Amino acid sequence: MPRDISEHGLNQFESRNSDDVKLIFCRVVDHNGVAEHIVSAGTNGNVSWANGQTIHYRWRGALWVGLPFRHQWLTDDERGPRGSISIPNIDRRIGHYARALDSGSTIWMAMCWLSDWDLTLDSENARSPSGADPDPEMQFVERQYLKSISGDALAVEAEFGPRPYDTEPYPSIRSTPPRYPALYR
Repeated sequence: MPRDISEHGLNQFESRNSDDVKLIFCRVVDHNGVAEHIVSAGTNGNVSWANGQTIHYRWRGALWVGLPFRHQWLTDDERGPRGSISIPNIDRRIGHYARALDSGSTIWMAMCWLSDWDLTLDSENARSPSGADPDPEMQFVERQYLKSISGDALAVEAEFGPRPYDTEPYPSIRSTPPRYPALYR
């Protein structure tokens, strides 16, 4: 599937010293549809601070909480696509939410530029877009399933990748050669 990425966006993304700060938005949705929205700034999982508090972002009708997290992009090698995310367990809410997740949970990640947001803060220490809600420059993880979740007092870590449809239990539709011949070439 081709990605429509602007030349400026691609150059900024690949540059070690980008003119603009990358905002990585991450949404984890459990099997009940309850979502947790987090955002980090930069490629090293940093957050912005103001008035002694982290800066949050309002985007697409949700408040994205500023949390430092690190991620590994989806890889594609002999083991298949996989990625990972690590979120510091800085409050009990993160740990409790992570423990409640199961194999039906999905993750979505996208990147926007800081220049798309107004620099003023509202009463909840959140920035709003400077115009209309910006489209993500890159959406590099979409509807990927959490495969393993582990955590301790310091961090919550998870691996994600595409859903293994060939391991669906009965009575779900199993991917067998007669039903899905393109999977078994």
